[in-house]
Amino acid sequence: MTGQVAVFLPSLTSGGAEQFALDLARSLLVRGLEIDLVAASATGPLAHRLPEGVRLINLDRAGVMRAVPPLARYLAAERPAALLSIMDHANVAAVLARALARTKTRLVISVHTDMGRLAFGEGTIKSALVPLAMRLTYRWADHVVCVSEAVRERVMRLTRVPADRLTVVGNPISIAALRKSAAAPASHPWFAAGAPPVVLFVGRLNRQKNVAFLLQAFARAVQVRDLRLCLIGEGPEQAALAALAEELGIESRVAFLGYLAEPAPFIRQAAVLALPSKVEGSGRVLIEALALATPVIALSGSGGPEEILAHSHDGKLIEPEDVAAFAAAILAAAGAPASPAGNEELFERFRPAIVAEHYAQLLGVAG
Repeated sequence: MTGQVAVFLPSLTSGGAEQFALDLARSLLVRGLEIDLVAASATGPLAHRLPEGVRLINLDRAGVMRAVPPLARYLAAERPAALLSIMDHANVAAVLARALARTKTRLVISVHTDMGRLAFGEGTIKSALVPLAMRLTYRWADHVVCVSEAVRERVMRLTRVPADRLTVVGNPISIAALRKSAAAPASHPWFAAGAPPVVLFVGRLNRQKNVAFLLQAFARAVQVRDLRLCLIGEGPEQAALAALAEELGIESRVAFLGYLAEPAPFIRQAAVLALPSKVEGSGRVLIEALALATPVIALSGSGGPEEILAHSHDGKLIEPEDVAAFAAAILAAAGAPASPAGNEELFERFRPAIVAEHYAQLLGVAG
């Protein structure tokens, strides 16, 4: 069946949810569907990486909620068969826009992080409004897709959406394409043969990712062994993290590499990948590391990572706030011999064709 699917998201920055939108759009195109990628603001590095055949609609609004009127006008004019929204603020906006447009477009909203848990921990008026807006609007969506069981449980408790309208579907990851990309050398001198082991972080440099915790653990680990730490990603905490690295006396061993379109070679050649997030909806980078036979360390109680590592013997979960244990895990992984990648049964859950089939069914456009 050929039909039009609109995918709505805030922007095209380098986050995991934005990458998910592009990956899913690519997989839905293969099924013969027409895809509009509708962005509140079509800014960010992923704007130049759209799959061929996807039409980009730029609503040109600085804030997601300001995009509600133009999104409603788009829905009223184009009348897509289905609208998929991604990320919590965009989900709220999508519910409001469809109501304003008065169309029969099927609305599926996708939740990629435990936003309710994050919001309750911030203590600001804005953060308190997020779960309230979710509670008031999510029930009006036709279906809610959650990236992990942890996210599904939170959404069900927070929004009271009936269980039969909540489904867990992982993010699409092409393991074959990932391994092909990873075959290239990592373009940084710290990854040269004979150099000290590299600890790697990949993700947004924001409070959720808890990178300050990683820096503190790394500072302990380098007292025992010569190591390097590379941080791939951008975000509002970068300046503060650089200052902390200097305060800890590890600035010469820490490199901020910024956004990289292809981090796979770095993941493959790292001694260990660390994901210190206190809350993580899925943890896509953990799957990528496991597929490339790179050991991983994450925090227990973080949600998605705990679910992933429950199906793998190649990862270590550390109690939150236990800096010493995280440092010890870094040292253990850095000193361990390389092992072949396993977990093939786990990877099958994230195969793009399987994920696209789930979404096509939920969007009502499956052939």
